[in-house]
Amino acid sequence: AWISSASGPINSVTVLESMSNPFGRSRDRGKGRGKGGNSRNMRGPSANDDAILKVGSNNDVHKTGGAIAQRTRSGQLTMMDSAGALSVNQAMKSLFVARQYLVDDEIDLFAQPEFETLDPRDTASGGLNTLVRVTLEQRTAQRPREAKGMLVKAGPNSDPKVVAGAIAQNIRAGHHCAVSAQGAVSVYNAVRSIIFARRYLEPDGMDIEFQPQFPYSESNVMHMVLHPQ
Repeated sequence: AWISSASGPINSVTVLESMSNPFGRSRDRGKGRGKGGNSRNMRGPSANDDAILKVGSNNDVHKTGGAIAQRTRSGQLTMMDSAGALSVNQAMKSLFVARQYLVDDEIDLFAQPEFETLDPRDTASGGLNTLVRVTLEQRTAQRPREAKGMLVKAGPNSDPKVVAGAIAQNIRAGHHCAVSAQGAVSVYNAVRSIIFARRYLEPDGMDIEFQPQFPYSESNVMHMVLHPQ
């Protein structure tokens, strides 16, 4: 079970239901979708001019997820650029869909977000007009296992830097950690929080990556499960 730490002390306890399926939905849902490449091609990613997928607020998450899956199978480096809460939310849903499409290929995806902008001041602050770039890394899928750890909650009014501090505190303490968000603005704040947490962890020689999951059936609550590096 995940233990809730919100953005406050890491010892506040609210037990939530466990997550045994890392995709949060039936494995059958993604079968046969997003095809178009060699499903067994596991060579390392290679950067090219077409590596960046621009994800907008009106993107069809199944089509975008299929494009990500196809690029992954062909060994291409994939980065997603999105700006604003609605677009970032669509990007996270697309990544979730892509992970489902890749289940039968025994490939999984891990994400690392960063701010990308022409204005260094915006990059430092992570302002609302800052572009979010998410770089995806592919690996051989691991056997699903029961997830336990600390749950940090990001809401629509959360300060991403405060949530980032809670994330960094949990990671330094060696806790398994996930960020919970519901709704586009909350998901946007969660992604921004992860970016700031990466910065907070850098002096410690640590970094994190994440995977989006929907742990509860019939719910739009998203968990971004963090993995330390």
